[in-house]
Amino acid sequence: MPIPAVDFEPLLQLIQRHAVTGDDDDDESMNVSEASDTTVEFDASTELNNKSWLVLMPVLLLWLFLSTWQRKVIGVAAASAYSILQSLFLGLHAPGQDGYPVFAPRQFLRRLRGLPNNCLEGYSTPAQWLANAIYFPLALPLWFTILKGAPWVRVLCSPLFMWILEIVQGSICILAFGSVVTYEHPPKRSQLGGLIRLDYIAWWWGLGMLAECMWSFTGVRRHLVISSSLY
Repeated sequence: MPIPAVDFEPLLQLIQRHAVTGDDDDDESMNVSEASDTTVEFDASTELNNKSWLVLMPVLLLWLFLSTWQRKVIGVAAASAYSILQSLFLGLHAPGQDGYPVFAPRQFLRRLRGLPNNCLEGYSTPAQWLANAIYFPLALPLWFTILKGAPWVRVLCSPLFMWILEIVQGSICILAFGSVVTYEHPPKRSQLGGLIRLDYIAWWWGLGMLAECMWSFTGVRRHLVISSSLY
């Protein structure tokens, strides 16, 4: 006969609070605290997996059914290009006085000349690539349909596109995993709880100009405008 599941979470929380206040003996409190920490961590891990699927499944279904195969291919290509550019971008930075990366073009020039330097090694996370590959096929058609005027309008608004991207992806990651796993901004230099950086506006303008050149050169823009149907 299967053993019915019992929810010990309220009892564990009560024991943990009681152990922290130190009302019992030190040894007993230590044992209870260690036991409760282990149990809470296991429960949190189980709950995290279920919550992750609950949050991510609607996003995956939207990507699967509300984007054409052409847009999925464009999303993969755009995500790959973004990862390469991010790696190059991080290579232009060096550790600052506060431990966070700072823009260091002189150090990058020293690296190009083969001289000693402290530039960071460029990298990009697989989680960010996957998030962009899913996000771009859904967001780019809306972007090109809303701003289907002159290309300079999209370039001017490109920081807004990137901030929305980071807010959406970061919020979904927080709901699914408890933290932003796709990217990381220094707390002292970021806004909205570390989701965006307003001082990146010039970089986002540059990325917008590069993206417009890529859309025009490859001719894929026609696949990114929503027709009279939904997708």
